[in-house]
Amino acid sequence: MRYNSLNGLRALGAFSIVAVHVLKMTYQPPFTGAFQYISIGEWAVEMFFIVSAFAMCCGYYQKIKNNSISINDFYSKRYKRILPFWIIMLLLGLASKPSFDYLLQFVIEAPLTFNLCFYPNISLLSVGWFLGMVFTFYIIFPFFVFLIWTKKRAWLTLGASLILSLTSSHYYDTIEAAGPLHIVGLSIIVFSPRFVIGGLLYLYKDKIIKFFESMTSNLQICTRIGLLCLILISFHLMTLHSFIVNAFNVLFVLYAISFVRYPILDNKITKIISDLSMEIYLSHMFIFRTLEKFNCIHLIDNYTLNYLVVFCLVFSGAFIFSYITKILVIPIFFKIPYVLNTTNKIDS
Repeated sequence: MRYNSLNGLRALGAFSIVAVHVLKMTYQPPFTGAFQYISIGEWAVEMFFIVSAFAMCCGYYQKIKNNSISINDFYSKRYKRILPFWIIMLLLGLASKPSFDYLLQFVIEAPLTFNLCFYPNISLLSVGWFLGMVFTFYIIFPFFVFLIWTKKRAWLTLGASLILSLTSSHYYDTIEAAGPLHIVGLSIIVFSPRFVIGGLLYLYKDKIIKFFESMTSNLQICTRIGLLCLILISFHLMTLHSFIVNAFNVLFVLYAISFVRYPILDNKITKIISDLSMEIYLSHMFIFRTLEKFNCIHLIDNYTLNYLVVFCLVFSGAFIFSYITKILVIPIFFKIPYVLNTTNKIDS
């Protein structure tokens, strides 16, 4: 079973993250009107955690349980997919800020294991914390499979992860002289419930599909409209509490899973953007800083129009940079050919 509509979520997530970063780097809050909703676009980061867990389970959950994949093959594929582009972005960051301290950061960050550090804050590539989080999830994925071996154990794991997440956040926020300990917010423990939710959605995926397929066409339409209404309501209320953010993401992913194929979420454009979503995420701030150096951030007096122009420049620049890097630079220097994910296999 291929859940092609997840392409649309990845594409929308990439748009959302670039949009909110461009907004916050270009203008100061408070944001009003449509900009208020754009400013909460970082919901997509947490959505990517859920989708990553779901996709990894689709590709490897049964293989890990059945011992039908070697550990070497599993981790080699992860590094081949991620490391080349990551190294290129770190080198660009080091070239823009050459110093001994940043060289040390390069050494620490290059293996993609920096989230295992006690102080996992990185400044060479600030948006890279997300990749460190996801790669740590890849590292512990066999243990993750153990934690969600059965549905009952998965629910117990979700409860335990919620307790650990809330307790860790509260403890390190309140202890005296916390200093750098506030960075626990970047720990995988804090975000672990999102990954477990993705695993639970995987475990119930067949029931979800069967539930929708058992309905009549009219009832399917009504149910999907109801889901969309819940998604819109939770999006409107998202700024109130992180619980609502997670509810929004779960509803959104559930909505996508319920469609085996849906043209709005699954088409050639969303496939290409989805396939490059990680690269777009890692490179868009580099593109923004480049435009900033050439005084291309404030081009038009009109606030709204200027934002739209800058957003289009940054997103299109990140897309072109990512695409060229993957089809030309990486195959030449790393000997890893770029194959567009036309089959839409979502094993990440």
